[in-house]
Amino acid sequence: MRNKRFLFFYPHIICLVLCGLLSVTCCSREEPLPDTNGNGSTPIDTSVYAEITHNGFTIKIPDYLKNTPDARRALDLMQDNIDTMAAILPDTFLRAMQKNPIWMEKDIKPDGAAWYHVSREWLLQNNMNPDKAKCVEICNYINYVSWTELNQPFMVLHELCHQYHDVSLTFDHPGIIEAFEHAQATGLYRNTQRYDGYGKYSTVTQAYALTNHHEYFAELSEAFWGRNDYFPYTRQELKEYDPVGYHVLEEVWTLGGKLILTPH
Repeated sequence: MRNKRFLFFYPHIICLVLCGLLSVTCCSREEPLPDTNGNGSTPIDTSVYAEITHNGFTIKIPDYLKNTPDARRALDLMQDNIDTMAAILPDTFLRAMQKNPIWMEKDIKPDGAAWYHVSREWLLQNNMNPDKAKCVEICNYINYVSWTELNQPFMVLHELCHQYHDVSLTFDHPGIIEAFEHAQATGLYRNTQRYDGYGKYSTVTQAYALTNHHEYFAELSEAFWGRNDYFPYTRQELKEYDPVGYHVLEEVWTLGGKLILTPH
């Protein structure tokens, strides 16, 4: 998830792995949410949802919120993000990512922005709508706008890469696991740089990519297709800094060399 600032959850773990670097990414674990309904008998996200289709993606947002100023701003940004992805991703990957809707909520997670839901079980255990399983959710669209504009322009792509990793590749993909373990063993992504926005950079003890192999894949994919907020920021920097990880991503994102990458 990006609390890099996001959350990307495991159904059997209720302890959050600090995604709090999302300050911004996608979290990689789902954590319990506070009971906002007293006895918890009523799910917190069962609104009537409006469906908006844009460039092949379906966006679901509570109908009663869709015309509010903050929601309109978030929807406009989401459509811009989708247009950017449509311009850089091959159709094969777009079609895979378009299969499930993107959900948008005002503030289900006050300190979050976006996450990917792995399982119905976790959603049910946390009193949430199980229809969101295998979907990306903007869990706080005000933070989503703020953080995307500040330093995480590919936040949505990051979350969709979790979905692609889970559904199309499986989280047991050996190449991704091996590249992540190689990065850990060789000290990559430690004492590195992060872009904080407004032209400012800071040094961090480790990049968000070291959280686990899920975040490793999603973080590196941000650099591969666009720009990440942690170094390496771009595809060329990734290729030079982590050639093992780059090679795995190149295999994944070119379908083993069947697709030709365009420079970026």
